[in-house]
Amino acid sequence: MTSHVRAVALAGVLSLVTFTVSSCAQQDATLEEIAELREHGEVTELLALAERGNTVAQYNLGEMYHIGEGVPTDYVEAVRWYKLAAKEEHAGSQFNLGVLYANGRGVPQDFAQAVELVQLAAEQNHADAQYALGLVFAKIRGTEYEVYIYSSVAGSCARTTDQSSAAARC
Repeated sequence: MTSHVRAVALAGVLSLVTFTVSSCAQQDATLEEIAELREHGEVTELLALAERGNTVAQYNLGEMYHIGEGVPTDYVEAVRWYKLAAKEEHAGSQFNLGVLYANGRGVPQDFAQAVELVQLAAEQNHADAQYALGLVFAKIRGTEYEVYIYSSVAGSCARTTDQSSAAARC
């Protein structure tokens, strides 16, 4: 096979791959479309997206089952959807799943798993997760100032009770 024929064949394959990827991406919903589906209680459409692997749809279904929005409250079902999205590093799902583990809702209570999941979300700058971890560490260490330091900068500063030295290190 000549180099020209190989180049043409390769270009054809790349074109097909590009077309297939862009076609799949166009079939997926945007954040706004998912928010609209949730707002209108379109559970069937959200389920279809979630089952196709859309992490935002999975997260939204998890929340809907978690709080009983448009569906009956079902912690086991919430855990199911949060776990799928959390595996894909969706911070909101990691945090909410951590909350369910901490409270033993839909899963056996497991504080170690809860902290691990919340930590993963905090590392992605999920504000509620950062704040929650700050509270956990503050409760363990017993000072309010540590809550401020940890939740403000996601643990990137050293633990301290001296405000001026903490500000200098941040």
